[in-house]
Amino acid sequence: MLSQQDREFLFTPERVNIGSYYAWRSQHASEFVVDIDARPLVALIEAASAGSRVYELMSIQRPGDLLHYLWVDFSGLDQEVINRVSGHVNHKKLFPSKLPVTLKEISFNEFDDCFSWGGDDTYPYAVTWLWHREGEYWRDKLPPLLALTRKMQDGLRRVDDFLLQYEISLIDSQKHRGDFLASIDRQTTLSTPFSLHTTLPNSLFQLIVELIKRDNVQSVSCPFDDFALWRELVAEQIRHSRQSGLPLQTAFTLCGPDSGLNQFDARDWGGEIHIPFEGVCGSDLFIIPKWMKFRPEAAMGKEGILRRIVGGRQCHYILTDRDCGELDAATREVHDGWYLYSSRLPYIPSNPLAPYTPSKPLGYPPR
Repeated sequence: MLSQQDREFLFTPERVNIGSYYAWRSQHASEFVVDIDARPLVALIEAASAGSRVYELMSIQRPGDLLHYLWVDFSGLDQEVINRVSGHVNHKKLFPSKLPVTLKEISFNEFDDCFSWGGDDTYPYAVTWLWHREGEYWRDKLPPLLALTRKMQDGLRRVDDFLLQYEISLIDSQKHRGDFLASIDRQTTLSTPFSLHTTLPNSLFQLIVELIKRDNVQSVSCPFDDFALWRELVAEQIRHSRQSGLPLQTAFTLCGPDSGLNQFDARDWGGEIHIPFEGVCGSDLFIIPKWMKFRPEAAMGKEGILRRIVGGRQCHYILTDRDCGELDAATREVHDGWYLYSSRLPYIPSNPLAPYTPSKPLGYPPR
């Protein structure tokens, strides 16, 4: 959403000469000069335009909220001040290390937190900064940033994305999960930590998106930690829930990998994902994780049933990157190194969140 002009405005550091001070036991004046930019605000806007950190961006209403998204380069300061900032940060254990960390740049709030009044013992450099913080500079700097942020908020409302607009509707109606937290988690990061596009092969991504729209897919077990794919899955879940009036996981059940999903929280989008933590859940569309062993021979013969491949876990489709060959219990399609097996039996919806009972016999040796 950012124009090149907006991006340059936020990226370009502004050199701020805060003033001169005399360090204790020094006869020479020192200059308090820092460079300040708004790169963390760029990261927030880019994340929100992709569907992440939307509540965080939309909740910015005050000029002071933008202090979270400023970055300070203080490498030009005297070593005394650099040591003060580095020592303060190490003391707070923001950067755990056996050895002291010498910093040259940091978020604005962390930098600001390094200076406080201490009566007659207040360091001269701290006095210089603290008086500056009470001055007119910040009353002039922050309003243009707030105006740009509001322009981005308005632009976000015009993005043609079902899941994004659904989340904004939750924000507008004060039904977003963020509305019920004691504080807003404001992250000061310089980059977007996830891919804005799928990390999967495009053919695999498109195949899954097509499958979840079929009438005989009402649940999905997916082992991938792919941001773009999960947005598609959660969007489908919300559509099913709104059309049927059923709770999210009843309308369209989503089960993730046992290792969890670290890039996002689906509750922010208005969705819900079950994380098994140990093992894996079956589903109408069962995407087999790489670590899972399975038995293709169990689906052979006249009595072959597809779910026997995966120890009796319910499924109607199995998607895997391991070729099981032709199976009596299912049809087989090849999609660029991925194999889709579709059960020949009539469709019966799975119940992934019901207690798992292995089919018998599994053919495994007794323990």
